[in-house]
Amino acid sequence: MLNQQRTTDNEQRTPYWALRFDQIALGFLIVLVVSLPVASITSVRDISIGIVFLCWLIKAILTRHWRPRTTRLEAAWIIYGAFIVLSLFTAVDLGYSLNQFRGEYVKNFLLFLLVIQFVTTKKRAKAILLGIAAGNLVMISVGIAEFISQGGSLITRPEASQEFGSGWASLHSGGGTYSTYLITVFPFLLWLVVEWRKWWAQALAIILVVANVFSLYITFQRGAWVAFVMMVAAAIFLIPRKNWIRGLCLAVFLIAVGGGLCLAPTQTLVHEEKNLHSLSQVIREPERSIGKRITTWRVSLGYIVDNPLKGAGFGRRSPYKKYDYYKRKESDLYWHAHNTFLNLGLELGLPGLLAFIFLLARLSWLGWHTYRRSPPGDLTHYLAIALLLMIVAVVFRNMFDHFFIDDTAMLFWFLAAVVVGVTERQRLSSTTDSIPPS
Repeated sequence: MLNQQRTTDNEQRTPYWALRFDQIALGFLIVLVVSLPVASITSVRDISIGIVFLCWLIKAILTRHWRPRTTRLEAAWIIYGAFIVLSLFTAVDLGYSLNQFRGEYVKNFLLFLLVIQFVTTKKRAKAILLGIAAGNLVMISVGIAEFISQGGSLITRPEASQEFGSGWASLHSGGGTYSTYLITVFPFLLWLVVEWRKWWAQALAIILVVANVFSLYITFQRGAWVAFVMMVAAAIFLIPRKNWIRGLCLAVFLIAVGGGLCLAPTQTLVHEEKNLHSLSQVIREPERSIGKRITTWRVSLGYIVDNPLKGAGFGRRSPYKKYDYYKRKESDLYWHAHNTFLNLGLELGLPGLLAFIFLLARLSWLGWHTYRRSPPGDLTHYLAIALLLMIVAVVFRNMFDHFFIDDTAMLFWFLAAVVVGVTERQRLSSTTDSIPPS
């Protein structure tokens, strides 16, 4: 309560024009998070980031306060960036890697810093969460309408084509990226069920959550299904506070997963059902997608072992440019490692991969620290849970592919910055309150 009063007092002391710039920046951050998954309007992202940066710059000039707010994560960002810079000296295509450095690191780091400058209160975080829900409603509505109008099957995914790619994708660029978007925002949508008190509002929130689960299912992205299952398993250990409730939820979860695996048609779990006599063929035969992945992982790991300190240069296509394996016709669509961690090992070398893991571990630690110290029922407690669940989902999703790029990576760092910005501001306020007057 004291922290909330302190925030209100600070806002009252803030000049009127400064609050207007804050509101403009918040509005364009909401525009950004809504537009991120829409593949056809990518220019909106750069425009939104540019306007938010301009708001911060004008405020800094007028207030003569140039030092941006910082958190306990910037050091990990800088270490990761240093290894990316080092990889440029061994890049097979320096121009490509420089472009990727600008688009995949500098832009995401800048976005992270901008979000934590402006999303510092619970009120602003709630506005962002409502924006996420509004954008998500549009995405799943279009996706489900597309599925129904095109006569989609609940058993098999559509054949890969120029129109549908590898699954139903709504307004996104493909089924893989769409499924990654769904599992990334899903933990933050659960807030609506808790926040909206009226029965009809809670019913709408539950319908939105169920529609997201259905939308994830019809993407037929098995890696995303695995990620969602692991996220639910993590939620069982994070959300219930009583052991008997946690145990009951775990039992129901295991029964549901086991029953789903036993009852699901083979063609739902295995896309290459032709000439399939046993599930072991899927793993054993390299021409099938799972077997092809295992072969690609083994080859990629061998490349990392052979060159642990020398990467091909930052960027998902750098290994393709360096190693002949990814160019072979029999590799088909597997022109990269189909695993974010292996691909980063190929790009940056083992030290760069460890720097990226350290960045994720540091972010996870911040989320866990907030989860342990914030009171249950408080928004920061919920945000910490959502952050931890998002990390679990994104990590497992990218064990089977490499979608930690472009808009999916931007969305991850945007949401992470919302959580870090609010929780770090509250931590600093609590620290200030605990200091006795001199």
